Amino acid sequence: GVLQLIVMVDSITGKSMDDIMNTVIASAAWGEVEDGSWKCRSTEPTVKRPREEYCSYFEFLEGRYPGKYNKQTRDDLCCVFTSAGHEGVGLKAHLGSLLQALRLPEGMEGGEQAKGAGLTGSSVFIVPAFFELLLYLKKEGRSFSVVFRTFGKELGEVVHEFNAFCEGNHPMFPGVVMDGRDGDPDMRASLTDPSKFGTFFRTSGSTTLALGTIEQPTGSQGREFYEALDLEGGRKG
Repeated sequence: GVLQLIVMVDSITGKSMDDIMNTVIASAAWGEVEDGSWKCRSTEPTVKRPREEYCSYFEFLEGRYPGKYNKQTRDDLCCVFTSAGHEGVGLKAHLGSLLQALRLPEGMEGGEQAKGAGLTGSSVFIVPAFFELLLYLKKEGRSFSVVFRTFGKELGEVVHEFNAFCEGNHPMFPGVVMDGRDGDPDMRASLTDPSKFGTFFRTSGSTTLALGTIEQPTGSQGREFYEALDLEGGRKG
């Protein structure tokens, strides 16, 4: 997955970086339920449950507002977790720290190399930890593949920045070689080679994989939507 994993925005729900960082903290803030209300006991976010009887704010909301029909309510409350008047206001400073960590280093914002990698704002798009992981895997001589999966519309931006990284043109990772120049596999992604990208379309009775397109049918259209496309070397299966 891409959204909220390596990219801290969500084009489907319209969540901003602030919204997602609040949700991250809500999932790593621990407390107790007293008289039906959740009371924060954390002084800083942590993925480890500090005490067996504690639950995260995210878990509390899942119990208070269960099921898919209450998902929007849970999302809305998580997105304002550290705001004034809400349960996680005491962790507001950690929201600032996370957002700061996602800003481009000083001197890079607005530079030609940043723009060339598709970074036109003040913050990163793909989180740097993802690139650090790839560099570690390469250093260790590990064999790996990268597959970007998303329900959103940011795939083109992801591929653009990722390929800049592979070619050594990313402002935060200059000189990287992951495009095959050193004899190792070419890790660059492609939205022009029909064999390297595609989309799944599911109905109650079948699953279709169409290579060479990321378009999805609308309304009552089904597999016939892909049968009518000229996929220029792509295929359906």
